[in-house]
Amino acid sequence: MTIDAETNAASRRSLLPQRVMQFLPAAAVTTFITAIYLLGGLVVVDNKLSDFSFTLNPRPASGNLVLVAIDPKSIEKLEIWPWPRRFHAQVIDNLLAAGATQIAIDIDFSARSRPEEDRILQDAVRRSEGRVTLPAFSQLSRADDGSRILSESVPLPEFRQHARLASVNVRPDPDGLIRRISTRDADKPTLSAALAGSNFQNMEEFRIDYSIVPSSVPRLSYADIMEGQFDPAAVSGKMMMIGSTAVELGDQLAVPVYQTVPGPMIHILAYETLVQGRALHSLATGPMVFFIILLTFGMDALFRALSWRQSAIGAGIALCAVLGAAYAVQALAPVIVDTAAMLLAVILSFVVSVIRRSDQQAIRLVFQSLDIRRRDIMMRHVVEHSFDGIVTTAPSGIVLSVNPAAMKIFGQGETNIVGGHIGKLFPELAGSETPEQLARQLHVGEAPHELRGQRGTQSSFPAEVSASRVEQDDQTVFTAFVRDITERKQQRQTLEHQARHDALTGLPNRVMFQERISEIIAQAAQSESSFAVLLLDLDRFKEVNDTLGHHMGDRLLEQIAIRLGTVVSETDTIARFGGDEFAVILPSARNTADASDTSRRILSAVTAPFELASLTLEVGGSIGIAMYPEHGDEPESLVKCADVAMYIAKAAQTGVAVYDVEKDVNSVRYLTLSGDLRRAVAEDELVLFYQPKINLKDQRVVATEALVRWIHPVHGFIFPDDFIDKAEQTGVIRELTYWVLDKALEQLSRWHASGHTIDVAVNMSARLLNDRHIVEMVSDGLAKWNTDPASLILEVTENALMADPSTAMAVTTALSELGVRISVDDFGTGYSSLGYLKDLQADELKIDKSFVMAILEDAGNETIVRSTIGLAHALGMKVVAEGVETTEICDLLENLNCDVGQGYLFSKPLNVADFDEWLTHSEWGVNLTSQTPVGNPARDPVSVA
Repeated sequence: MTIDAETNAASRRSLLPQRVMQFLPAAAVTTFITAIYLLGGLVVVDNKLSDFSFTLNPRPASGNLVLVAIDPKSIEKLEIWPWPRRFHAQVIDNLLAAGATQIAIDIDFSARSRPEEDRILQDAVRRSEGRVTLPAFSQLSRADDGSRILSESVPLPEFRQHARLASVNVRPDPDGLIRRISTRDADKPTLSAALAGSNFQNMEEFRIDYSIVPSSVPRLSYADIMEGQFDPAAVSGKMMMIGSTAVELGDQLAVPVYQTVPGPMIHILAYETLVQGRALHSLATGPMVFFIILLTFGMDALFRALSWRQSAIGAGIALCAVLGAAYAVQALAPVIVDTAAMLLAVILSFVVSVIRRSDQQAIRLVFQSLDIRRRDIMMRHVVEHSFDGIVTTAPSGIVLSVNPAAMKIFGQGETNIVGGHIGKLFPELAGSETPEQLARQLHVGEAPHELRGQRGTQSSFPAEVSASRVEQDDQTVFTAFVRDITERKQQRQTLEHQARHDALTGLPNRVMFQERISEIIAQAAQSESSFAVLLLDLDRFKEVNDTLGHHMGDRLLEQIAIRLGTVVSETDTIARFGGDEFAVILPSARNTADASDTSRRILSAVTAPFELASLTLEVGGSIGIAMYPEHGDEPESLVKCADVAMYIAKAAQTGVAVYDVEKDVNSVRYLTLSGDLRRAVAEDELVLFYQPKINLKDQRVVATEALVRWIHPVHGFIFPDDFIDKAEQTGVIRELTYWVLDKALEQLSRWHASGHTIDVAVNMSARLLNDRHIVEMVSDGLAKWNTDPASLILEVTENALMADPSTAMAVTTALSELGVRISVDDFGTGYSSLGYLKDLQADELKIDKSFVMAILEDAGNETIVRSTIGLAHALGMKVVAEGVETTEICDLLENLNCDVGQGYLFSKPLNVADFDEWLTHSEWGVNLTSQTPVGNPARDPVSVA
């Protein structure tokens, strides 16, 4: 090896470390930026940059989804909040009638509502045939141990069964702005995905495209839709989103670009993002790290080759290129490129190159100067253009500066404020003499608080003040941010009044009544005293509404409210619960006598005639009384007891009634009976009693009526009036009727086998009269017990026959063709047509006992009975008279040619053993040892009472 070769090799070995060292800054910058990026340190900047990109390429909405806005106009026009659910039902019906394809509702249904309102909304949702989507959302609630838990709120089951459910939950980013949304929440699609269709419901979480302009979304006012004042063309073929947009309702969410939008608009923009193919996703981490490395080393090499000024120009061009490329990609494809890391790579690469060329201290001074200047400019801009008033004062309270917003708020110029004491702006601060006292009264460093501001010398206003302490050049300065909240307080007071008062009468509503009764309960518990709760329900009010219209009914309610105010004292509370129902709290009523006395005065005021539009109207009322703590110690229990007492008063027509637990049929016993009835039928807890029917001509028994009784293991002997209605309501009436028919036919076959040739009558429910399967059931029962059909009488009431005459005619005809006899029960109490009665294949009429029992005292009743007997005989039917309790009535009925009698004169209802005893020993029965047959061989038809 020559000397020159050795020299060149040594030179190359010395250059190698230098070449490696020149790449170390770029490697350090790359490592630093990559770490920050992966740890999420650049998320805030990336969000700001992507938010800005939305403003560069605004897009219109598709117009397929229309917002039905619950706006200030609707709140003011409908004059009530919360809105009754019938309002929502009306809106749904009107939208569907106009041709809406889908209706999504973003409204909280967890508030209390009256059952009538729920049924109206349920019917509307059912009529939609699955075109309504209802919201489900998560909200904080209180657990049994008092802690706060997150629970899901969904509509009532009767609403869900006819509608789809979709989640309306949205979750903000850490900075409080809503940028992204999921297509599914737990087991439900989100509202936007549900509207966009099933193709989108299994996508990942995506970012909303805020380049779609909210103002381009078609919208209609809720009040206009409800009143039908809209163009159906704006609805036909469109999907509708119903939700609150009024600022007063508080459903405003923070978003990029547009600052705040109503909650429903979030779901509309998410829907538009999906259907326009703009479901944005960030570029994957791997490619991003690659671009960071490539850009950092590229910029480092470029800046090392250029001068300081050329590097600055190159850095600016690179920054613009990165932003331009990222925004172009976002505009052409649903991809968001996180540019903060790449921009930081350009900037840090430039900084490193500058540090290499310049004195570090000089650069530090330059940057400090620039930062101070920038902050000063920014602060002046913020102060000058702030909507909040900003006042700075010295510790002594002397005002140092004010911004234009503060001068506008206080109605004074800068020269009148600056240099004066802050007490001229806030009189409450006029006595502040020391910095500590001023800081305390301004609540420096604490949450915003309210002070009374002085607007010149004219008026004062409520102001929200937030104060802070600033140390500037060894001097303390207090900065107060001031906001005039007059309008906000007025709106809050208006909403609070509407939420707690009845819109028609101005009386407290149920909400305020609950608050008031809770307060009085707390006071009474502390003082160990009593008070009364009254519940008033008007009589004949429905007649006023139906006859004169709801407008006159409303005027009547207004006058009733005025009269009630004149009867009770100032310490009493009157509330309207809705409809024609009022409630009163009497704190001074120490016993039922006091409460009853006041109740009678209230009834006297209500029953006095009312003059309305030249008409004299009279209404009555019924009042129920509940006493604290005798009848309950909670608001709900007291109101329930007063309600029960009111119905007792109404039923007894006494006007006033005090709660009596023995008369409370709407209690746990009712629920027990409803739940146990089906089991009672299956387990033979029921028993049949029989009441005989006597042929008035030969004074012998011809038939018996089967009457069901229930022997409950807890409640004991239960009469039919207490459970037949429940059986019809719960659908158990079919099984109950099958059981009665089977047991009655079984007993009838035993009597026939022992020589008693009597007939048996069984009542048939009006509900089963419309069930054609009843014919098959009767036929099977007759065949099972080998019973002559003519021995069975099925009784149906006159009103049941007239409920659905055509179906009733078909069923009774089919039963008659089996040979079974039909009896028309309670004849005279309904409104059946004589033509219908003529065509009906009935064998007998059964005169209601209300006519028979008063036949001796009322000549009119005798005329009705006489005419009914004549009519029945003319139509070829027999006549049965119920309520025969004296021999005088029996003799008169026999003279009127009545065929059969039934009543306590002959016998009360008896169990099987006692009835058998009656058959053999009664003067109307027969002793089997004499072999005298019982009953009429012709089998005169009878019916069940």
